[in-house]
Amino acid sequence: MARTDTLRRMKRTLLGVVALSMLAVACSRAPESPAPAPVVLVGIDGASWIAIEELWKQGRLPHLRALTQRGAKSQLTPVADISPVIWTSFVTGVEPARHGITDFLLPTEQGDIPVSSSVRRVPAIWNMLTTVDRRVAVIGWWASWPAESVNGVVVSDRALRTAEGAVSPAEFAARFGDIVAEHPEDPEADFQAEIARQDRIHAAVARQLVAEDFDLLLLYLRGPDVVSHPYWKYFLPPADEEADPEKIAKYGERVPEAYEAVDGLLGELIAAAPEGTNFIVTSD
Repeated sequence: MARTDTLRRMKRTLLGVVALSMLAVACSRAPESPAPAPVVLVGIDGASWIAIEELWKQGRLPHLRALTQRGAKSQLTPVADISPVIWTSFVTGVEPARHGITDFLLPTEQGDIPVSSSVRRVPAIWNMLTTVDRRVAVIGWWASWPAESVNGVVVSDRALRTAEGAVSPAEFAARFGDIVAEHPEDPEADFQAEIARQDRIHAAVARQLVAEDFDLLLLYLRGPDVVSHPYWKYFLPPADEEADPEKIAKYGERVPEAYEAVDGLLGELIAAAPEGTNFIVTSD
């Protein structure tokens, strides 16, 4: 959520954050001008206005609602229907055909491999801001592995799965490891629970970094998406399908709980941020 003029620009271009790089360039050319307020961009994968507004009716998601009430909200049109494609367009400002990430996997002579930062053909906003001496933190963003060298910190989307290229700079790895240790892995956890843990770890990193004089912090959270795929039908059953009351009773809160978890992390991040920080919350 952001001021109305910012959201209008986002709706026109699908990429409000790219405007921040232009702002950084302008500031670098006018050193006598005051520095812009820091910006935090939170990307929530799979978040739906349908779910958000339904939960608002129930008095839930207070932090997201508070941002909207003091800012603005809008509907964006995605450039694709595949997460790494959309989120890469969001941080590059160009169409998928140009930035080169067009699916979850990239076919090679050795077989399909997951898309990565090395596949991306154009700079991301963290590269752009680095060239104009602005500090940036990137946490968990799709296709950010291997972590690139920037003026700041990158915790890649594979930081919990690999040590090589997990974070940048390399000396941040110890600090990241300490945060991970505070959120021990549950060997019995299912996929949704493991993603929820990943979100908590990434949000904990963001809470530490948000007070450390970054011009832009990007945080990606995945929980609502992975929970909505299997459980949405028990949260808001389709009108043309017969609902199973027992399954609705058992699973009906899974989606709301995933949204509430993210809303809680958002509230903690807002509380940790310096006064005057601008927040943009968006979904694919």
